[in-house]
Amino acid sequence: MAINAVARLARALQASGLAIEGVSPLPGGGWKVWPDTLQSAAQPIIDAFNETDPAHETAELDGEIAARLDNERIFSAI
Repeated sequence: MAINAVARLARALQASGLAIEGVSPLPGGGWKVWPDTLQSAAQPIIDAFNETDPAHETAELDGEIAARLDNERIFSAI
């Protein structure tokens, strides 16, 4: 299981409004979220999660571009 999948699922859960502290894969393909009390709220999102959805890569690239532009703006202001 790629670390990217863990990060992508964590972002999806947080974007849905769940205040998770972490997520990890379970043997057999399931996922565990912390705190435990959010597992039932997270489960529908986990069930619908598709780690190969191109939207994840697009969002990651958008984030990288935004960070680079921010850095360029900071350096140009100095």
